[in-house]
Amino acid sequence: MARITVEDCLEKIPNRFQLVLIAAKRARMLERGAPATLEWENDKPTVMALREIAAGKVDASILDEEVPAPRSPAAELGLARLMALRPEGEEGEAAPPAPGAGAAWEAAPSEPSGAETGGSGEPAAGSGSEAS
Repeated sequence: MARITVEDCLEKIPNRFQLVLIAAKRARMLERGAPATLEWENDKPTVMALREIAAGKVDASILDEEVPAPRSPAAELGLARLMALRPEGEEGEAAPPAPGAGAAWEAAPSEPSGAETGGSGEPAAGSGSEAS
């Protein structure tokens, strides 16, 4: 089926509101890794869900099924690929920080700078700390 229409789906599920619920749930399931019942044709999950409904592969019984949990980035990439992306260093040991990493944090002052205090350690005039 080259192009899917709502009318194609309404032949299988005559209630538009129920069609929306079924299509949304099936699209969410596909997005989260459920296997498709039709061949993917470079479709997004929403289009695939509508194609499955029009083909009679998905019906209202799907509303009783659980939606799989969202996939984590680790599951998405696979553990082996994550290990390949890991900076060099021994297993189980944190790799040394990149040069300059954290330099801004280390240089952050713990007390207000001279510009904020007027250079005297007291709040500068007009800094908003005076009572009116």
